[in-house]
Amino acid sequence: ELELTLAAPDGTIFALPADGSTAKLKNYRIYSNQSVSTRGTHRLDVWVQVAPMAQSNLGGDWGFTFTGPEVQVHGYYWDNYISWGHSPHIWANGPTNLYTCCWPSTADDVITVGSYNFMTDGGQICPTSSKGPRIDDEPYLDIATPTQYTMAPLSGYPRGFGYHGGATSWAAPQVVGAAALMKELFPDLTSSEFRSAIHAGALKDEFVTAGGPNVWGAGKLRIYAAIAPLLADKAARTTPAHPEFQMSASPNPFNPETTIRCYLAAGEPARVRVFAVDGTEVWDAALPAGPAGLREITWQGTDREGRGVASGVYFFHVKQGTKYAVTKGMLVK
Repeated sequence: ELELTLAAPDGTIFALPADGSTAKLKNYRIYSNQSVSTRGTHRLDVWVQVAPMAQSNLGGDWGFTFTGPEVQVHGYYWDNYISWGHSPHIWANGPTNLYTCCWPSTADDVITVGSYNFMTDGGQICPTSSKGPRIDDEPYLDIATPTQYTMAPLSGYPRGFGYHGGATSWAAPQVVGAAALMKELFPDLTSSEFRSAIHAGALKDEFVTAGGPNVWGAGKLRIYAAIAPLLADKAARTTPAHPEFQMSASPNPFNPETTIRCYLAAGEPARVRVFAVDGTEVWDAALPAGPAGLREITWQGTDREGRGVASGVYFFHVKQGTKYAVTKGMLVK
């Protein structure tokens, strides 16, 4: 229902049909198209080009006017003449450092990636990294990767490899690599399961805490921390079933404590161990030998020194003789 007009620097007003057509108006070629996502947000693309194509910029001030019902509008602009040395910004009642990206990634199944400097700034976000949220106020970013300098195959370097001073262009390949590793280990892994895994394993340091999810998403990518819980689940699923040897934890999620319940065989002691997602053993306790049946022990969310551990996923491992079982719980503070 919106009507859009474009004002050229000389004051000429063009009505944009937004039907996928390209019109030649004066010295310009102007393309416009409108599309609607499955969630109901509208995208309007406008491309202005000097006609014929020349090595000159558009020059002057261009204006857009929307006429119709009151709606929220975010305007992204990109200029292929000024090069990557100038960051694109959104215009929403004035320029803002949020919502900044070249083309907004809004598909529900797309993993959106930011980038941060790991050789300078102590791990701070790159100035050209995209920021959220989306126009519907849902989180835009999923994860951030270290990409200021990347060792990559480059011609002209000794042995064909060298450091490349990239930025956001080198962010997504690291997440693609993580996905490839996880698909090799878990062929049935879905996109949503992969997203959940990298979210759960993300590092939340002081930069992530200060910037928040609109800048960092879930945090900094940690591939091993994302894979470790899935490996533990796989080990648990492939463990031979022993009806008398099972375990559970409740409540789950929990704060600050949970009760671990084990069905044990008679005659042998057992040991309960708690692991963080990076494989670090944080707590353990012995269960003395006794009759077969249900045994219970409470973990209070602390390490061996009695200090409270951080929120996150933890794995509970019980072993009795050659038999063992694994389950997991989430501490939410």
